[in-house]
Order: sequence, then structure tokens, then C-alpha cells
Amino acid sequence: MKAVIPASGDGTRMAALLKEKPKELAEINGRPLIQYAIDECLRSGIKEIIVIVSVKKTELIRYLEEITSDYEDKNVFIDIVYQNEKNGSGGAIIAARKNIDKDDFCVLFPDVFLHENESNLERMIKVFDKCNAPVILVDEIREDELDRYGITVAEKMTDGYYDIEYMLEKPLKAPKARLYHGIIGRYVLPNSFIDKLGDLKMNSKNEIDLSEALIESGKKTAVLMNGKHYECGSVSSYTESVECLRKVEAL
Repeated sequence: MKAVIPASGDGTRMAALLKEKPKELAEINGRPLIQYAIDECLRSGIKEIIVIVSVKKTELIRYLEEITSDYEDKNVFIDIVYQNEKNGSGGAIIAARKNIDKDDFCVLFPDVFLHENESNLERMIKVFDKCNAPVILVDEIREDELDRYGITVAEKMTDGYYDIEYMLEKPLKAPKARLYHGIIGRYVLPNSFIDKLGDLKMNSKNEIDLSEALIESGKKTAVLMNGKHYECGSVSSYTESVECLRKVEAL
């Protein structure tokens, strides 16, 4: 199992706060978001990590190059892959095809910070080993947050996970009398999923979208996270998350 961390986006929603600094280097408690994503991988036992970047993100590339040597002594390998086209989250994964090789893989979006009670990624991998189909991490969200998330929908949950009946992308209202959760940027995927992305048509934004490929997939499973997630992809969500985490750490 390998890990893929897409970090090639422009981060325009964070530009007012970070200026030229990549959003992956925004800090929570003095450490950058990209570092937390890498540490998530290590807690789950994954030691081969692929970070997808744009050539323009020189500060992020420099940071990754600096920490790579520190990890090599621990048999942890961080590969930097360049996404030459702005063709979406699915395009980022396709750019890493050679590095992923024949392995199954996890995807972690670093602009979502997880305050974990245990390794959610490790739990997801265990569920994946049972079902050999896409596994998606989800969390409880408020009804007024529905239009900010992809949503998984099902009838019932057992042992903290469930087979997804269907997915909705940022709906305006919740399905009635249904179990639903928000998708929070962590996935475990079979190697064959790369071909599914490659077969997908570009959307209206000229992007290959990971969510679209998942919606079109057959069986898929949602795992309800232990702990709480914090969105850090925009100035307002990042500022709110930092303040919430200060209160959590103070308890």
C-alpha cells in the first residue's frame, strides 16, 4: 500500500492569508499541514509516500526535499511527482501512475486536518482488505454544511462502516430518513481505480474529478472517522479550525 498526497492546486481561496505561500505549508500548532498528512501515513504503517506538486510551488518542493533525507534513515521514502497540467484531483493521481506502479493506494488531501483518537487510515485499510473496493472516510456534519461536502448515503451502519448506497456532490438538502455523512478527503483505492480515472471524460472545468469516478464506481464503503476533522482550504475555514483546535488543546 502506497500513499498519494495531491498538493498541486493553486490554493486561491487561501491567497489572501498566505500570499505566495502554498496552502500545504499553512500551520496548525506550529507545524505545516503537509507534515500532518505525512505523519498520518506513517501512523498507518505506510512508508512509501508520493506527493503531487506543481513546479511553481518552489517553497513546498524545498520543504519536501529537506525532510526527505530525514526520513530515508527510517526507511520512509517520499517521492515528488510533478503535475504538469491543471486537470484536477483525478489528474493528480494519473500523474503518479508510474510511482504507484501495481500497488493499491491511499489518497490524502492535506487541506483537511484530522484530530484523531486512533489511526483512521489504518482502520480504512483493514476495511479495504475485507472488501477490495474503494473505501472513503466520512464524518458527521451539520445540515447547514451539506453544500460544502460530497455526501455518502446508506440505510444502516455496522461496526463504524457501511456500504454506500449512493453519493451526492454538495447537495442543497439532506435525503429524508437516511444515514448520511460528509466526505473528508481520505480514500483507500484499488490499483484498478487509476484506469477508471483514465477512462473518465473531462468535466466542464476541464478536470478529471476523483468524486465523479467514485460516483460511477460500483461497490464502495464509508468508514466513520474517530475524532474530528477540520477544514483548512479557505481563509474562513482555516481560521475557524485553528481557533477550535486551540480550545481543544487547552482542555
